[in-house]
Amino acid sequence: MAKGKRRNHAEIQEKLDVFDKMIEEGEEYYFDTDDMSRIIVGYLINDEIEEAQVAYEYARKLHPGTTIFLFHEGMILNHLDRNEEAIEVLNRAALIYPTDYNIYNV
Repeated sequence: MAKGKRRNHAEIQEKLDVFDKMIEEGEEYYFDTDDMSRIIVGYLINDEIEEAQVAYEYARKLHPGTTIFLFHEGMILNHLDRNEEAIEVLNRAALIYPTDYNIYNV
């Protein structure tokens, strides 16, 4: 693994650890949208779908109306094999972000 990727992985794992600790202790911490995005994707990469759902719900609570989380919702639904719902959500995201080709790579 390249040095930059290792550092990036370590940074994501650190954010996951902080988020896990927050949930365990019943606390509420602030994470910006980038951090929440990394946390959700980190859980999905680790195939921790329930944790990704918790992080997604928390992200929506912290940042209501932030449309980037539609992409994450679609990814979670896809992992849950709720494909029709995932397609609906990702189609909404595509209307908002028509030039974001990542939407089509879920």
